[in-house]
Amino acid sequence: MTTAGHCCRRKSQVAGLVGFMLILALLSCGGGSTSSISPPPASFSIGVAPSLLSIDAGQSATANISLTPMNGFNQTVSVTLSGLPSGVTSSPESPFSLTTTGQVVTFNVPLAESLGTTTVNVQGISGSLSAKNEISLTVTQAPPGLPNSRTDFVRTEDTPLAAVYDQVHKLIFASAEHLNCVEVISPTTAQLIKCIPVSGAVGLSLSADSSQVLVGDA
Repeated sequence: MTTAGHCCRRKSQVAGLVGFMLILALLSCGGGSTSSISPPPASFSIGVAPSLLSIDAGQSATANISLTPMNGFNQTVSVTLSGLPSGVTSSPESPFSLTTTGQVVTFNVPLAESLGTTTVNVQGISGSLSAKNEISLTVTQAPPGLPNSRTDFVRTEDTPLAAVYDQVHKLIFASAEHLNCVEVISPTTAQLIKCIPVSGAVGLSLSADSSQVLVGDA
């Protein structure tokens, strides 16, 4: 009885020692330790505002190009504009440097530029990193205005003090204080259509919906 009990105690001690050594082996191999997670790489994004530009031929408009750094990015980016219509220029010229302060870009459209919509690609590069965005640029026809020579519309002794162009009816209204009327002129034919009697007509403007011509008298 004594011998059997002594033998069982020895087996229990051996099993416990083996289990303890197994735990030590697992710990020495990394079992129970936590693995580290690498942070995401530095990068950046390019923003444009507005992303839709409509410019009359012969005019210019601006867009703001912005840089948003991510994950610790702190470098300068070189921006290239591609896809500009022939004749349309940018200021500053492409490529240009961009920082987190942003850059206002002016697009200049010549008077003889073809009408239509073009996608302008805005790409930023810094080393091996790159990001891009787009601007939809539409060139539209400018409304006709008064010609360089006022004699095309009115007599030289009757220079208008004010003139407005009604885009809805495609007519020009010119004040003629000396004649006490507002002249209605066709920009297509450069001919006087009628003279609306208004005493002392001086200033002219259009209502918000362009349905009325507002006349200021002297």
